[in-house]
Amino acid sequence: MFVVALAEPDEAVLWQSGKESIKLVASQASNAHPITLEPFLITNALREIKVNIAGEFFTADKQQLLFSEFTAKTLGRQLAIGLARARGDQDIVFSVVDKAQNNFFSGKSSSGGRVFYRDGSLHLIMGETLLPFEGIQDVRKGDVGTLKLARPGSRERVYLSSKITFAQSAGIQFATVNGLIRDDWLILDIERMMQAGIDWYKPNKAIENKTQTEPKTQAEPKTRQTEHSARVQESLLEELARLRQEISELKTRCP
Repeated sequence: MFVVALAEPDEAVLWQSGKESIKLVASQASNAHPITLEPFLITNALREIKVNIAGEFFTADKQQLLFSEFTAKTLGRQLAIGLARARGDQDIVFSVVDKAQNNFFSGKSSSGGRVFYRDGSLHLIMGETLLPFEGIQDVRKGDVGTLKLARPGSRERVYLSSKITFAQSAGIQFATVNGLIRDDWLILDIERMMQAGIDWYKPNKAIENKTQTEPKTQAEPKTRQTEHSARVQESLLEELARLRQEISELKTRCP
């Protein structure tokens, strides 16, 4: 009796919600896949990415987080699954819709990216980023307008708008390709980001043992769990306050 092993398809959908998607796709590159990364590590790294948006006319320049908490967690979970499944000749691409920050009339935006692991770092090539919702959202009648899904990033060409730049920091650097700096291509050194003092909760005991040289006490796991619960509660309270503020604004604007 012969058993035939089915090869992993070149393309596979990891996650889909409406028009949003996260997919495995074929690539001509040689990535260090498969690779196992904890979802919380990817999520925390994505939370640290900040984007600078150039102002227009009478509006000032502003800086904001690239992804909301919800989107960072969704990407973290699905990218971890994809990286563990991917072959060396596969990338992960995504197009997601997110809540626009500080913009009432354009409550949604779309961003696309390409992700792969190579040379000990997570690579993120952003494509079209923070494409705005063209129209006005109405909670009673539904959205009036269109939202174009962003194209993922590419190794060959740049889709990032000249009005958008990313902030480099400890563990977040731009790639250099053929002697040119690609400011749409982010190299995320997760270990360096952790060493930089970023306050990340680390539920994985193997990582805790690696990063701590002193022996643990029996009370330490409970302390960590308590600290994590406090952070989760604080995050939920902030989100509740934000939703209450949005509802209040809608009531004042809608007759």
